[in-house]
Amino acid sequence: MKIAIAGGHSKAAPGASGYLDEYEADRGFVGQLIPALKAAGHMVVNCSNEAATSNAELAEEVRLANESGADLFIAIHFNAGGGTGTEAYVYPGSSAAQYAARMSANVAAALGIRDRGLKTASFHVLRNTSMPALLLEVCFVDDVTDRDAWSRTHWSELTDAVVSAIGGGIMPQDGGGWVRYEAGWWWKYPDGTWPANEWKNVNGEWFWFDSRGSSPGFRWDDGRNRRRRR
Repeated sequence: MKIAIAGGHSKAAPGASGYLDEYEADRGFVGQLIPALKAAGHMVVNCSNEAATSNAELAEEVRLANESGADLFIAIHFNAGGGTGTEAYVYPGSSAAQYAARMSANVAAALGIRDRGLKTASFHVLRNTSMPALLLEVCFVDDVTDRDAWSRTHWSELTDAVVSAIGGGIMPQDGGGWVRYEAGWWWKYPDGTWPANEWKNVNGEWFWFDSRGSSPGFRWDDGRNRRRRR
């Protein structure tokens, strides 16, 4: 899947602030999410930008996303207003709802805070992007409980929460996809089976799968030398 992602706001047009600064937090999260999504097999386009006004920043997010030809757009934000928890928004009727609901639940679970769930809205980035789009509100910047949860949660737990909500990456002709589990990565075919004790070509790269079906990340490079990818 090709994913366009953006951290909301810019230095010149900052978002909410309190115990956390939204701009700093969302840029940090996006910086971790991009390699995590790529590791899961997705193509990723960063639509974060530093436009000088709020309207210009939103317009640039949409422009970059639409020009990318992505399959899904994800906007990362942090909430404010005296509440607590994680929530995700989609435009009414959007097919991104399936991802948004799981993402809200997963991120809330990783943080150990309330899942406020799936909601609908007509936000600029949701109604103007040409692909299914979702906006994730990770937690509240003005709630001390949410701040503490954010501060103590490891990046890997947060990125895993988002990646697992989306699922496997680029889908080749066999219809399979990368799936992450506690010991690593494996390739799942549509019928639920997986390659084992063999090399497999995934999107033009050869990966070794052990007897359990797990890939330790070894692949052949163009010189036919085995080296670690992940």
